[in-house]
Amino acid sequence: MITPGLHHAMTIEDYRARTGHLSSSVLRKALPERYPAAGASRARAFGALFHAVVLDPDRLDDRYVVLDPGKVGRRKDGSVADHPTATTAWRTAAAEVATAGKTLVSPEDWERAHAMRDAVTRSPSAAALLFDLPGATGVSAFYESPAGLRHKARYDRLLDGIVVDLKSTGTRPGADALARAVVDHGYDLGAAHDLAVGDGLELALERVALVFVSKEPPHHRVTVCDLAEEFLRRGRALRALAVERLTDPAAETYEGADGPLTLALPRCDRIEQRR
Repeated sequence: MITPGLHHAMTIEDYRARTGHLSSSVLRKALPERYPAAGASRARAFGALFHAVVLDPDRLDDRYVVLDPGKVGRRKDGSVADHPTATTAWRTAAAEVATAGKTLVSPEDWERAHAMRDAVTRSPSAAALLFDLPGATGVSAFYESPAGLRHKARYDRLLDGIVVDLKSTGTRPGADALARAVVDHGYDLGAAHDLAVGDGLELALERVALVFVSKEPPHHRVTVCDLAEEFLRRGRALRALAVERLTDPAAETYEGADGPLTLALPRCDRIEQRR
């Protein structure tokens, strides 16, 4: 049983292993009609790499191995294979990385993640939040409510009254595109959850600052955003719905949940019978 409170030395792997708590990812899974199932996609893997490069650089060698298919995946005679990742040499190297408990990374992703970190350091507002202002990096927060519900949150950076949430993004330029990303990926729900856990621990949190970093070279746009109150209200409502679905046996069933689901006719398809 984890002790409620803030844990500053906990690694991201240890945090993820602490199951049985309501986290933002668990809550999003309870809203499948809004958020697609999170899988081991390349985008998610790159996001984890980018976070490690920015927030946990001292452990990069412990977590990642960079392999170039063109150099490793060669035929027995040393010539370049048409499909390097199908060669015995590549499969052997990849298996060794997996056995060591590390993640395989391409040189292109490695270079891109570091270029994005460099872009963050060149942004005065982002660098202040992520590097310069007094605070703690990679803080795990655990809270148990009076009702006995266990919650957890992972703060990329925790400052005085501020949670900093770092995001890699492939959105096109413009505030509207970033707002759409917040809706599509549940960043408003995540912000509401971060603040709710902070309230439970009496951290006096005032805001969640989102730091978006574009994956598109060469400039890797960096944008620091606050969410408007209407976004936070929406996040709180979504969070409350997810908690209800996960904890109340009498809650309305939904696609993917246990129990029968009664489908209601969409309003736009309703037809009244003529008398």
